[in-house]
Amino acid sequence: MKFAVQATSSTSSARAGVLTELGRLADREIHTPACLLYSTSGSAPYLTHSLLAQYMKGAPLVAHLPVGFAAEHQESLEAFGKGMGKYAVMENRLIFSTFHDSAEGFPTGFNDKNGASVWSRGGKIKLDVERFIKLQEAIRPDWYQPLCDSDTDRNSSKKRLQKAVDRTLHFLDSCIEKHSASQVLKSSAIFGVIEGGYDVNERIRSAKQTCLRPVEGFILEGFHRFGPEMEQFQIMDIEAVLKDTTAVLPDHKVRYLPGMWSPGAIIKAVQCGIDLFDSTYPYLLTERGCALVFPFKVSPGLTDENIWNNEASYHIDLNDKRYFDDFTPLLKGCECYTCQNYTKAYLNHLCNTGELLRGVLLMIHNFHHFFSFFETLRKSTEENKLETFRKLVERTEVTKPS
Repeated sequence: MKFAVQATSSTSSARAGVLTELGRLADREIHTPACLLYSTSGSAPYLTHSLLAQYMKGAPLVAHLPVGFAAEHQESLEAFGKGMGKYAVMENRLIFSTFHDSAEGFPTGFNDKNGASVWSRGGKIKLDVERFIKLQEAIRPDWYQPLCDSDTDRNSSKKRLQKAVDRTLHFLDSCIEKHSASQVLKSSAIFGVIEGGYDVNERIRSAKQTCLRPVEGFILEGFHRFGPEMEQFQIMDIEAVLKDTTAVLPDHKVRYLPGMWSPGAIIKAVQCGIDLFDSTYPYLLTERGCALVFPFKVSPGLTDENIWNNEASYHIDLNDKRYFDDFTPLLKGCECYTCQNYTKAYLNHLCNTGELLRGVLLMIHNFHHFFSFFETLRKSTEENKLETFRKLVERTEVTKPS
């Protein structure tokens, strides 16, 4: 895997790049900033592979798979012997095996020097390096996140942060050693995990030490413990840490920030030098019965002075009774299948009756909107117009024209 920066910002650390030499999909490219396809068990939530192919032409090339699901079914995967891509009929996508499910929070206090814990539907699963590598051999991912200790947040003590960094580096060294000896994983790319919570010094120490290892990219974790509660975190809380951390990372390797980040937070993170994100945000909104409605289309004459929109939220809640007799689409002008064929009133009905079709239709719209947002995000980054784009998306720092 190779990453090359193609454009940089004159006012921030934002960069647009391209990933090439993608292993078994060597003829494909990934242009960044980009997001991954959220997957819980080898497929997109609510959508079959045929629905995803039919209604989501711009779906990401890389799907991330939380290792907890695979750990729960390790024996079956080992018996199958052909990897998760074949098992889940996802050969047309790259599989990124991530350690945690960023849509689910995880309890604290279950990691030690011998291993780290993940959670599946069956409960806690403790993984040491030996079992972890065997699990990756069963998954056969294109990219994977090594064993790590991300059990930190803004309240973690300095001692705990130091321990998280030291453990993660130790796990990385052990995983690299076994990775090098594995014939099954010889074509898989291993990423380095950067820990250190909100402590700039620990983050930089973690980053510098991880850069000395043969990794293909970087994952910045340990700011939080994932799940819907992440919405209380503001990107401004970690903005300085992100900037200082990415400043010591090499330009030719990609950086991934997992979690439920809002569109405005994603743009801010791009301005801090982040390249990859996941699509947890549209999934969790779908779970709540919400639809994305924020603006992201940049018109030729758009400037900071003429941005104004009176819609104050990124999304609308279809459970609200105000939509009972609203026979307009979720978002005027949206080209997704849901907006072209259904109304807010019908989605409100599906939400109130608990119909499974609610999740399907909302997931189609929310994924379409989110993936389209990333297309414009890439273009704005390439054209050095990211700050104007951020103001359009956030609808902040501007006033209604007189």
